[in-house]
Amino acid sequence: MGVLVEQDTETGAFHVVLNDHPVVSTVHVDELVMVDLDEAGEPVSVEFAAPPSETERALLHERFPQFKDLPALRSLV
Repeated sequence: MGVLVEQDTETGAFHVVLNDHPVVSTVHVDELVMVDLDEAGEPVSVEFAAPPSETERALLHERFPQFKDLPALRSLV
């Protein structure tokens, strides 16, 4: 499965799906950014309640370095 980016045009929220693993927990990076994790603690998806700011991107990259080079996240503005 490739990376899937979904946008809710009414709210401006973004949902980036990385894989189809079952979600077992969700980590709140801040009040607007949530990361779903699989059983191994690896990211399954990330949700932004609004287009991510530079600060939110930095927080996400700090906590989950694997997102840093993900083209789908670099394109969210």
